[in-house]
Amino acid sequence: MTNIPPLKTTAPIPLKENNAQYYKGQQIVASNGTTEYSFPNFNTTLVSAYDTAGVQILNASNFKLYDLATATTTPVDIGQPGANQITPANIAVTNTTNNTVHLSGAIAGGFLCILIQEPALGDNYGSYSLLSLNDIINNFIVAFTGEDQILNNVKRNNILFHARRAIQEFSYDTLPAIESIELTIPDSLNLPLPQNYVNYVRVARIDKAGVLHTLLPLNGLSGSPTQAPLQDNSGVPTQDAFGQNQEGTPIIEERWKKATTARITGN
Repeated sequence: MTNIPPLKTTAPIPLKENNAQYYKGQQIVASNGTTEYSFPNFNTTLVSAYDTAGVQILNASNFKLYDLATATTTPVDIGQPGANQITPANIAVTNTTNNTVHLSGAIAGGFLCILIQEPALGDNYGSYSLLSLNDIINNFIVAFTGEDQILNNVKRNNILFHARRAIQEFSYDTLPAIESIELTIPDSLNLPLPQNYVNYVRVARIDKAGVLHTLLPLNGLSGSPTQAPLQDNSGVPTQDAFGQNQEGTPIIEERWKKATTARITGN
C-alpha cells in the first residue's frame, strides 16, 4: 500500500507582487471613498495592533498606512510633505485572506499608501521561491479531484507521473532561461535577492575597465546585464509611480566601452 503524505489545505504562495511591493513593501491605491481597502497581492499577511473597536490587542502592527493628501492624480512620495501617517489605533485588519484593512474614518487625500515594516518586510524576501512537487500534487488533488470535479477517482501515483513529466518538459525550454542583473553592494554588504531569483549561475565583480572578475565559473571577460535597477543607499532597487523598478545605465557597459587591451592586461 502506498503511503500518502498528509494533504495540505493551504495553497502555495504565487509570485504576484510588483517590484515596489516586493522590495519596499509599498503599494499606493486611489481612494475609493470608503473605509475598506484590500491589498491582496502582498505575500505578507497584514497584522494590526488594534481591533475595529480601537482596542489594542498586539504590541505593534507590521505595516503603516499613509494618507497622501494630494489634489492631483500623481501620488506624493512617502517622506515628502503631504504624506501623513494614519494613527494605528484607527486601523484594523478585518480579513487576512485578501489583506483587507478597515479605517475608522475616510481618508482626506486622493491616495492611500501602505508600507510593510521590518521584520515582516525581510521575511517577505524569498517567500515565493520554493514550490515543492508535493505542493503541486496536493493542490491539484484539492482543486480537481473528487465528487463533482474534473477527475472523480484518480490515484496519486498517476498525478505524480504527469507532474514529473511536466517538469521534464519545462526543463527543455523554460528552466534553463538565465537573466543577469547588475547591483551595487551597499555598506551593509547585504541586499535582497532579485524578485525572480531561483539560483545563481555566475557571480562577478566589475573593475574600472568594465571587466568581469568572476567569483564563480568564468564565461567571458565582460557582459551586458538584463537588468540594472537604480538603488537607494541600502542597496534596494527603487520604483516608479507604477511600482516597477527604475532602470539605469549598467556600469559594466560604460566601462567596457572605454576598455583597451593595455588597460585590461595592465601593461
